[in-house]
Amino acid sequence: MTPEEMFKQYRLLNPMASDYSHAIFSTFISWDDILSEKVSSVLIPAALFEESGEELPLKDDIEALTDNKGNSIALLRITNVEVAPFFLFKEEKSPMIGNPMGDDIVIKLKFKIIFY
Repeated sequence: MTPEEMFKQYRLLNPMASDYSHAIFSTFISWDDILSEKVSSVLIPAALFEESGEELPLKDDIEALTDNKGNSIALLRITNVEVAPFFLFKEEKSPMIGNPMGDDIVIKLKFKIIFY
C-alpha cells in the first residue's frame, strides 16, 4: 500500500492524527532492524535535507517507512530531534546516513513505530 493509503488507515483508528511527510531514512536502514525495534534513531547529515529540499522533521511528525519500491511498511512518530556538529555524535550507536565529518552538521532523529 502507498504511504498515503497507510496513513488513511491509521487515521481511521486515530482521527486526531496530524499530517505526515515521507521519511528520508527509509531507504538507508534495514527495515527489519526498525520493525524489530533494534534501531530507534538515525543520524543524517543536514546537507541531505538541503540538497533534497525536504524540511527537517520535527518532534511528533509522522513519517512513512517505505521499501525501495515506495510501498509503505510502517508509520513512525519522531520523538526527538537533535542538531549538532558530527564530532558531538561520534560515539553514537545510531545508524548513519552518508559520511559526515568533523564540523558537518548532523541531525539525530529518534522515532518509534506507531502503525504497521
